Amino acid sequence: MLGYDYKFQYIKGINNSVADVLSRTLESESLLNLAVSTMSTNVMNRVAASWHIDEKLAMIIKELESGSSKHAKYNWIEGILKSKEKVVVGHDLVLRKELMYFFHGSVVEGHYGAKDVAQIFLLNIFKLHGLPNGIIRDKDKVFMSLFCRELLGKL
Repeated sequence: MLGYDYKFQYIKGINNSVADVLSRTLESESLLNLAVSTMSTNVMNRVAASWHIDEKLAMIIKELESGSSKHAKYNWIEGILKSKEKVVVGHDLVLRKELMYFFHGSVVEGHYGAKDVAQIFLLNIFKLHGLPNGIIRDKDKVFMSLFCRELLGKL
């Protein structure tokens, strides 16, 4: 990328209203439910069952249903236990492993390494539009350093 003037600007994910190619998330619950349903039709049933197997979560749900504000970290919204806007999964290790693979290792919504992102960038951005003047991203400095190194190695 010598000869090009690049400006890498860090914008914290919560403040980054522009979806960038380096970080995509499922923002709506309906999309999350749709994505989960592609893996298995009964995933939400299994997640709900994990709440009742986990004694601590079962107690939290019971207290939240009775209107207690004792557990500020958790919300009970339309029959779904959430913490920080994310669905809580109880201590079902098999289910957790399946969900981790689905959301972190699959092509649907995985977390890609710098090498993968550089390749995707070359195939989908560089190939169609050339090198951009700048990249707005919400990844950390380490990721961007690795990404740039991989990208430079592929150019």
